[in-house]
Amino acid sequence: MSLNIKHILKIYEGEIFIIVTLILVVLSLYFAISIAINASEGPNLRIERMQDGGLVSESSAQLGLLVGSKNGSKYHHPWCSGGKRIKEVNKLWFDSVEDAKRAGYAPAKNCKGLE
Repeated sequence: MSLNIKHILKIYEGEIFIIVTLILVVLSLYFAISIAINASEGPNLRIERMQDGGLVSESSAQLGLLVGSKNGSKYHHPWCSGGKRIKEVNKLWFDSVEDAKRAGYAPAKNCKGLE
């Protein structure tokens, strides 16, 4: 039986190579196009953050390093559990700890690494 499979593979070796190559090319093009489409879609979010005592609206690509809630008094790293729970419409972004403190915010105790 294995002799028959080896014989068939030998006969159709060129065709199998072409089919496998075509499948790999199509998959590569599909992934390259999907990556290009996703990369070209910039952030459409508009979020407010504190700057010089006032609120400034800007895209999420220009956001600060720390996040606080309009309804709260603590600031967080964006990856902390408290920072993740803040609704997008309520997020205020700060460029530094000093900016957050100047705006009246204190560090969240459950967010490691905050002063």
